[in-house]
Order: sequence, then C-alpha cells, then structure tokens
Amino acid sequence: MGRSKPGKQRRPRQAASYSLHQLQPPGDLYGEWIRVPSDTDLSHMRADPRLSRDSRDVMERLVAIAPHYGGEAPVAAVVLDTAIDKGRLGVLDGPDGGRIVSLAQAAELVGADPATARAGIHRLHALGTFLVEEHQNVPFMRFVAKRPASPGDQWFFVGEEETAGLPRAEN
Repeated sequence: MGRSKPGKQRRPRQAASYSLHQLQPPGDLYGEWIRVPSDTDLSHMRADPRLSRDSRDVMERLVAIAPHYGGEAPVAAVVLDTAIDKGRLGVLDGPDGGRIVSLAQAAELVGADPATARAGIHRLHALGTFLVEEHQNVPFMRFVAKRPASPGDQWFFVGEEETAGLPRAEN
C-alpha cells in the first residue's frame, strides 16, 4: 500500500549483503567464530609469561586477520593463515580430487596479487569465494560455484554435479 507521488520514481531495493558468518558455511572449521575487538592491544599478552608461544601466535593471527572478517573470524581463517605461512595450500578440483599448490599458485587461482597474497586470500575467503576444509590435517580451498542468497540456503561448490548449469558465484 502506501502513497506514491505522481512523477516520482521508486528507488530500487538493494539485495541484502550477508557476511560469511551470517551465511553459516558448512564444515567443522566454521563451527566456532572468535570475536576480536578492533582496539585489541597485544602488548600485555606479549609480556605474559603464562602464555605459550602457540597461544601468542594464535592471538596475533586473530588480531591481524579479524578485520577481513568483520571482527569475527572463523577457526577456518586461522587454519588458512597458518597454511599461508607454510607457503602451500590444497585446492579441491571436484568431489573426488585435489592438489597441493604453492602460495603464488593459490594467489593466482583466486586472482590475488602474489605480493599481497595473504590479504587477498583472506579477503576472498571472507566474501565466500571459497571455503576451507581439512583433509588428513591439510587445509584445502574448496571453490564456491554459488553462494547462498540468504542464511540457511544451500552452498554450491565447483565440480559438484548439482552445480551444473548454475550461474557463477557473485562476490
């Protein structure tokens, strides 16, 4: 209902934009999300002798990557960041196979500049261009054919039979 003024055009509605967290990605690595306030100060943590080196490493990673994910990063982002440090990532080519690629090759696959691969890869992961899965403790990128339009909708992945004929992912 509602009135419209003669000669005045309606504004088109913009499609809702959902964060990766809101879209509820499938997989164990998306079951836990860690909120990191933007004003987090690591100086007290670095001086705390009770924290292990691994604990400090995880906290430093979270502070560095959380802005890409809107301040709340999934465990998948930490796993991805650790793999980036090692310089090798897995890529799932379809439901039955995958391969290990160098960081430069992974950056090329997602269209990120190799010089800024870490930020580019995290930015694209946060957009839902790919999800991260672990197979035998090796992180793999699984490319998305079509993101869900809204929370609760199905994710479609490249190389799966049910994705045949779907339009490409919009990010």
